[in-house]
Amino acid sequence: MKRRPVMEEQLWHKHKWPPEVPHSLTYEPQPLFKVLEETAQKYPNRPYTIFADHEQTYRQIQDMADRVATFLVQKGIQRGDRVALFLPNVPHFPVTFFGALKSGAVCVTCNPLYKANELNFQLKDCGAKALFVLDHPVIYPTALEALKGTDVQTVVVCSVKDFLPPLKAVLGGLLGKIPKAPALDPKHILFKTVLKTPPSPPQLTINPVEDLALILYTGGTTGVPKGASLTHNNIYSNMMMIDEWGRLETKEGGPAVKVSDTEQTFMGVLPWYHSYGLTLTLLTCCAGGYRVVCVPDPRAGNPPFTEVLKLIQKYKVTILHGVPTLYSAIINHPLVSQFDLSSIIYCSSGAAPLPLEVAKKFEELTKGGLLVEGYGLSETSPVTHTNPTNRRERKFGTIGLPLPDTMVKILDVE
Repeated sequence: MKRRPVMEEQLWHKHKWPPEVPHSLTYEPQPLFKVLEETAQKYPNRPYTIFADHEQTYRQIQDMADRVATFLVQKGIQRGDRVALFLPNVPHFPVTFFGALKSGAVCVTCNPLYKANELNFQLKDCGAKALFVLDHPVIYPTALEALKGTDVQTVVVCSVKDFLPPLKAVLGGLLGKIPKAPALDPKHILFKTVLKTPPSPPQLTINPVEDLALILYTGGTTGVPKGASLTHNNIYSNMMMIDEWGRLETKEGGPAVKVSDTEQTFMGVLPWYHSYGLTLTLLTCCAGGYRVVCVPDPRAGNPPFTEVLKLIQKYKVTILHGVPTLYSAIINHPLVSQFDLSSIIYCSSGAAPLPLEVAKKFEELTKGGLLVEGYGLSETSPVTHTNPTNRRERKFGTIGLPLPDTMVKILDVE
């Protein structure tokens, strides 16, 4: 175990700092894929992903990630090579994300709404050698066009049918309800073919503090995409900080209980190609052995966002990380009164200021859920600040306090 130098007491430690949260934490740097391995060993039969009424357990995701890692090595992927994911929030995402890391590669997550020229720039800029893409009437043709002039040598095509029950997959195909591209390049490899690879991932020696795990492209304030390079430990340490901070009050009035000490169901509505959705939902969920409901398109349904409401009610979602536009869409949904959102106990909001009236109305709809604001950057994995997770100390209209081991300095433009 490694402890950073203990922080000296700062101004924010004297102001609304949660008494249960230490100023500094003890860290044990480890490869990010160890999070999946440890959870799969501890909770092998717990569901990790839920998609179209079908669950995948941690043991199953681990096995598939091992197969993906073995396949990539067989295709010539070497330590440090870039593997790009052009996928929405589908069960393929954690499989390919962890699989790429297990192969020694660096993941590069790509916005599935990108146009061909935007994806082409990203693939060229990072030097991607492999690409996982969804079989979709828009996403796949976009990738096909974007591949021109890049170093990508291996393309794997993922279909939603891969994670549907057999009968639903057959009927969906016959009825034309499963999205697919007009045609596939015969040189591209199907994801289901990759999963036939016997699992034998390489035994890697990873330096979590120095070795990259992820490159996230962010426009920042300039609008010009730049790759934020994050090590295994950058992401893992931020997960530990978030875990330590997240404590909920009990109805009995006793000491606050860490979120990670209770079973939860997360709503996978924030995109996983982005640091907010990736760290706070997909990876935090994995670390705790929770289940996550995959939401490829938050706007699905008629009216838009109806599917989100249906999924919250059906799976009794307890944790929801979102942005102000999502919370606004929910409270203003014409059918929201027909859905039970009372399972929700904790939510966070970031990326933009959250209007006070939106926050209060959303909490009313959940009949007791807590909503807090925070702040982060892709470059910081991402969370730097968040409000205390109790109603006494949280303050709407602010980003909250710095997380443990986080220093903040205010400078002028000069």
